[in-house]
Amino acid sequence: LTTRFEAENMDAWVDWQDERADGVVELCLRRPSCLNAQRSRTFEELHAVMDGLEADPGIRCVILRAEGRAFSAGADIKEYESFGEDAGRFAAFQRLASDAYRRLSEGGLPVVAAVHGLALGGGAELALHCDLIVAAEDASFGFPEIALGLVPGGMGAALVLDGVGYHPAARMLLLGEPIPARRMAEWGIVGFLAPADRVLEVARAQARRMRDLPPLALRATKRLLRARRLQAGEIARLESEAVLELFGTADAREAFRAFREKRAPVFRGR
Repeated sequence: LTTRFEAENMDAWVDWQDERADGVVELCLRRPSCLNAQRSRTFEELHAVMDGLEADPGIRCVILRAEGRAFSAGADIKEYESFGEDAGRFAAFQRLASDAYRRLSEGGLPVVAAVHGLALGGGAELALHCDLIVAAEDASFGFPEIALGLVPGGMGAALVLDGVGYHPAARMLLLGEPIPARRMAEWGIVGFLAPADRVLEVARAQARRMRDLPPLALRATKRLLRARRLQAGEIARLESEAVLELFGTADAREAFRAFREKRAPVFRGR
């Protein structure tokens, strides 16, 4: 059975495969024309979907995957630009995104990310908020926000610092350098590597393993694991403050314009 959520241009969380008989649900991000960039509608629909799944006692595990060449290139820069200099709209977007990501990490259902291609910015955060990451051997993760005059806004800095330690995190955050999935596996963030054509197969295998375990124990174990995230709360607070402050700078606006005009930005430190 496939449930289709109606949305403009089929460009949000509009298609997920319901395998309630098996206790596993797949959610597929479907904006391949823009590398699955995430906009407000994406987060609103993710909330709605997860609410329904959490309320269904027959669901034991969720798989997150995406169509096209990339898992997700992050936030939709076109929506960023539409905010103009309205910091309030940008702050609302950041809250919506952060709440959606936490809906995955703080809910009771285990979530497996099946990552292929690029997982950048919000795409990397989306994967990091899942409980297990299965990645294609040629996939890569990165936080390019610094090139836009910003910092991650969905706990990305906190999660990567907690996951890999200071110096690897500095490489990712200060340089905005994409890191191959194989290196992320060595650092312990990616749990399973697979050939590109077997990522979903491996993700499904891990989901089925959890499906067959005691559901109450799974939920309790997830609570224990996520308790560690509480220690990252102060970093996440600083992260949120920084991204809101940086959005109002001339450098950030120049970065957005340069992205749209496909040219190199000129930063002036203001």
